[in-house]
Order: sequence, then C-alpha cells, then structure tokens
Amino acid sequence: MNRFRSKLALLPFLMAGCATGPIAPLVPAENASYLKNGSGQIKGLVLVNGAPAKESTIYLCPDTQHFSDWAARAAPWWWEPGKLPTLGADEGIYVRKTKTDVAGRFSFFYLPPGSYIVLKANRGTKKVVRLQDGQIIEVKLNSSVYEGAPEGADPHPPSFYFPNNFQPPPNYSY
Repeated sequence: MNRFRSKLALLPFLMAGCATGPIAPLVPAENASYLKNGSGQIKGLVLVNGAPAKESTIYLCPDTQHFSDWAARAAPWWWEPGKLPTLGADEGIYVRKTKTDVAGRFSFFYLPPGSYIVLKANRGTKKVVRLQDGQIIEVKLNSSVYEGAPEGADPHPPSFYFPNNFQPPPNYSY
C-alpha cells in the first residue's frame, strides 16, 4: 500500500508537466492565410492496434503557437480521453474537422500552403506536416491501446499509476 501511495504522490508533479498551462493567444494575422482556398490536399489513414479506426474524428488546424498549445491538450488525456478545450467562434473558423470512413481513411481538400497539425483527438495522435501549393500529402496516424483498455482509453497509460502487477486493496474503487 505504501508503494502505491508513494507513486500516487507523484501524480500532481507529473500532471504539472502536462499541457495544463494557458494557451497562447490567437493571432488572427498569422492564421489568416489558412482561411483561403488552395489546391493542396492532406489525406491519410488512421490505425488503432493495426486495424482501421472507423468513424474517428480528425482535426486539421494551422501549426501556430495557439493551435499547437490547443492540440497538445489531446495527449495524454488518460483521465478524460478525447477531451479537448472548447473552441471559441474566433478559433473555430481556422479548424477543419472530418471523420474517417470504414477503412480508416480521411481527406482534407482545397488547402492553402502552410504548416498544419493533423490530430486524432481521442487517442492523442498527431502529426505536423508542411503543405506546398498543389501538393498532396499522405499521413498515417498509428496508435495502440493497451490490452483490456476501455474504448476511449489512452494508448499509453502511465505505468507509474497502475503497474502490470498492481492489485488494488480489497473494496478499493478506482
């Protein structure tokens, strides 16, 4: 029990290192070019444990400090899987969203050149890509879920919290 308490005592310090600070302010001037239509395309495949992730929500946002901070909150939300900060009306105009098909594929069309964050929120998987005008980029997002994890659980649970040999005390609920 003392080992469990000592590991649990580390939790606040470890959480302090997670993306919990303020999100950088939105600077409309640095995001304005992302509102235009272009001829680029980002398409990809999402896999979870090697299988297609069907009907998963995929976000595409500018790779600016504001949205990088926002996307960082998708991983690792192991205590609230898939939860992202709510976007305000002034932010939402810059973020595109789609769902994967039954084969785990997704596409974003008519993109202007720029650097983008491709994010699968409920597994905290993201990639940053640089798109040129007229370019088509293929992205593969892979994640794995630990054995026995409930749907929406973090693919990389913290081993300090529930080690493989952990046995909770009798009548302990977690």
